[in-house]
Amino acid sequence: MAENLTADQVVADPAWLPYKVRDESRSLELVHLSRDQLKDLFFLDKRSHPDRWNKVSGDAPRVEIPVSAVADSASTAASGQCHYIFHSAFCCSTLMSRALDIEGVACVLREPRPLHELVVKMTGSDLTDQQKIALHLVLDLMQRPRLPGEKTIIKPANLANPLIDRIMERQPNARALLMYCSLPAFLLAIARKRRWSWARNFAAFYRSHLEFETEQTRDLLLLTDLQMAAFLWLQQQAQFARLVREPPAGRVATLRADLFVARPTEALFAAAALFDLRLDEGQAAAITGGPLFQGHAKSSGEIFDEARQKRNDALVKLAFGPEIEQAIAWGEAVAAEASIPLELSAPLIG
Repeated sequence: MAENLTADQVVADPAWLPYKVRDESRSLELVHLSRDQLKDLFFLDKRSHPDRWNKVSGDAPRVEIPVSAVADSASTAASGQCHYIFHSAFCCSTLMSRALDIEGVACVLREPRPLHELVVKMTGSDLTDQQKIALHLVLDLMQRPRLPGEKTIIKPANLANPLIDRIMERQPNARALLMYCSLPAFLLAIARKRRWSWARNFAAFYRSHLEFETEQTRDLLLLTDLQMAAFLWLQQQAQFARLVREPPAGRVATLRADLFVARPTEALFAAAALFDLRLDEGQAAAITGGPLFQGHAKSSGEIFDEARQKRNDALVKLAFGPEIEQAIAWGEAVAAEASIPLELSAPLIG
């Protein structure tokens, strides 16, 4: 832990970033990360890719401060513009976030742990007064630009999606890109990665954050693993559809993963325009034609093998095809009953 630092010194240095929420949201642990370290980290959470975290920032200084000591000064220091990439998993949001992470233009904070911690400690669908103060402080501290003129983009983990309304209310000038994949693609990814328990736990979590409910979704214990995954996709899709309807026009745009993959330069340029970033089409083309788009967004140096991915998907469909088709049909029926669009409006690219 860093010693002899005052709260004002921590607030004045944007390299100090919130890392953990402690003591029932009454204090924050912050970690000191340089701009270069931020770019090299896939996520701002040691639990994801711990080896990379330890390599890049394992010895980074840390400090713990009371929320009450810095809440007011952090609000004053929250200058600059901050925008968001929200997502529903398996939709290339990490790739988009890394593509937009351009020194001097935008600094992207990927999946900061405090937002995850605050949402899992919510009582039902609401935050306590102390948790609200802590959330505002975390947002204010993350918003500070790392370099002069540089904008901040935050890509929370999709577990933090129940906080979206509170985040957008706190930062009324923020814009948001909502990234998602189709229902069939989502279910295929769950089956490919064998994420059965993840989908079930996440779906159960959404029982406290329901966007809709129908007769078919009242008892999750009666659902198959892939129907649970479809329920999860539907809850997130319903939230995104509502977010598109509610804010002023132009504040929120949506992007489906397959469109991003098919037209990466157009999508990247449009995302930069949404966030008002200094990026022209030639620069976007250079990024999408470079090494980042040839590899895996969540690994370093591993080349993406499209042929192998197609073979894997074929094997998954061979093993789980009937269950996937059943879950798709179930999900589409629920979507029709609850008036949930399978494709979101306000597309980033046509």
